[in-house]
Amino acid sequence: MITPWYRAAAYAATVTLASMAVQATVFLLLLLLSGNPAGDMADLLITPVLAFPFFSIAVLTVTRMVLPALPRWRTAAIDTTLYTLVLLFVTIGFTASEGLADAVDFGFVMLTVGLLSLQLPAALAASALAQPRLLPVVGASAPQIPARRTPA
Repeated sequence: MITPWYRAAAYAATVTLASMAVQATVFLLLLLLSGNPAGDMADLLITPVLAFPFFSIAVLTVTRMVLPALPRWRTAAIDTTLYTLVLLFVTIGFTASEGLADAVDFGFVMLTVGLLSLQLPAALAASALAQPRLLPVVGASAPQIPARRTPA
């Protein structure tokens, strides 16, 4: 069975926003512990962060609407892989004006930052925890009343 669009969109938003919240929390803790000004990390992340949630939610929603209901960890593996690819391509797309080689390098730097800031592991965990919401609920059919037999 195919997942309804509203459940797929809610799932995609949960995975994307929860993992970004974990990343923001880790960055905030790093800033507080290091004593560096907030502008250092803001310059690094501001452009891709604004567009990434839109693309991630769109890709994950379409994926969950197209694929049938899968086991929990298979869903988490597929969606985390797509989440990672979207992060890579959005970062490359926003930094391509600096040259393709530098954009690809920066894309992989952002994937490393995503691992170290626990964004990608949080996406895996959020995907696995939110997966039961994807399972379509089939309503019980109305009880069938047997037809009356008329005596002949």
